[in-house]
Amino acid sequence: MKALIKAFIAPRVYVPLGGNSPSLLDHDIIDAKKTGTVDDRGEYKLSVKFVSYVGLSSSVENTWDIDVTPKPSRVNEYLIKKVERTAKGL
Repeated sequence: MKALIKAFIAPRVYVPLGGNSPSLLDHDIIDAKKTGTVDDRGEYKLSVKFVSYVGLSSSVENTWDIDVTPKPSRVNEYLIKKVERTAKGL
């Protein structure tokens, strides 16, 4: 397994580079929709754009739908409930 190479962008903040799997370059929540409530907090479907690259190839953009639910006994923390690749508009 290849060693992880780190590119530092600020003190104690780094972006992992290299390795055997795709590297995440950027992500952005492009849409969100409330789908229900749990413990008076919302469940949401998020449409998230990821920019990644594999090896030495050019970057690739993918959009995924991610369903999240509130984390029990944690304020403002959510758990991923479901992920679907190639999201459509919400």
